[in-house]
Amino acid sequence: MLLLPGELPAKPLSKREQYRRRREERRRMFEMREAFQCGLLLPQRKPLVYVPLKDGNWKETPSGRVISHERLQEYLRRYRFI
Repeated sequence: MLLLPGELPAKPLSKREQYRRRREERRRMFEMREAFQCGLLLPQRKPLVYVPLKDGNWKETPSGRVISHERLQEYLRRYRFI
């Protein structure tokens, strides 16, 4: 770890802070309409990714299911993903 003069070493982030930052990043990506990962599909452990579509909806991969912006927002807020 390279430190500049007068710089203190970074303290490792707590699990709570890591979780909070991931939530904020997902919220930012959702609002900016960028693809984002939101968990894993078990038992294959495939990433669950939401990709924005031009018509305002979102596509869930790998299932290919299309979900409206409002329903996805409701789901993400209910389960505290954003």
